Amino acid sequence: MVVIGLGTAGGLIASEFKKWDQYRVILPKIPEYETVEEYEEKTPNFKRSFKGVKDEVWFIVCGASKEAACSLRILEQIKHCKIKILYIYPEVDFLTSEAKKRHRVVFNVLQEYTRSGLLDSLYIVSNETVEQMSGGGTISNHYNKINETIAGMVHYYNIYRNTNPVMGSVQVPREISRIRTLGLFDMNKDEEKFLFRLDNPTETCYIYNITRDDLENNNTLLKNIKEKTKINVINNINCSFAIYETDYDQNFCHVVAYTHLVQEEK
Repeated sequence: MVVIGLGTAGGLIASEFKKWDQYRVILPKIPEYETVEEYEEKTPNFKRSFKGVKDEVWFIVCGASKEAACSLRILEQIKHCKIKILYIYPEVDFLTSEAKKRHRVVFNVLQEYTRSGLLDSLYIVSNETVEQMSGGGTISNHYNKINETIAGMVHYYNIYRNTNPVMGSVQVPREISRIRTLGLFDMNKDEEKFLFRLDNPTETCYIYNITRDDLENNNTLLKNIKEKTKINVINNINCSFAIYETDYDQNFCHVVAYTHLVQEEK
């Protein structure tokens, strides 16, 4: 699987995937220009870097960067692939006015391209939300923890999609449900924490990782999982679940949320 990281944030998160053998990581080098228009007009041809790129591609970008202006020109060069966008939603309060404008344009354009079907899907993650989930860390490792958390969540999701569960199945969403986010579900607290607060989710999938002991001996766990699924259905959210065995000492659960509606700025 190919992961392409554009810009500083996109490149750092993409680099996290180098620790897993399943990925080929590409970090396009963009010359520095003065204006956004120059970045778009002078986007290099990455034919050599993209040689052999096919099938599914994760394209990681934060719209606040100047390099993000190259996104459409780069995506055009891999349009034969099934492109999943991982959009890094920046901490808007700390952006310059110019960076806010860039983010707004790129965020909206990528959503529209996704909804039209030109892109397979758009997964949104918020730096601010991930920071709250990961505990933030120190100044020196602040973004390292955020980047590790984001990459880890995507990696787990890719494993789930390519592995048969013990029970259930990973959601195959409706064709129009192309705007998405990932999250965690605390099974003990019955609490969900998403990497982005998705407005009006219409579909969800809970991906449970259960210890062998609980798979074999817990008589109430499946009932609880089904009840959680039914609650979402009652709330008019199409819901499914998949159960996997984990080698970890404790159970944990990932969740994916889907919608077909454009997300407004937070």
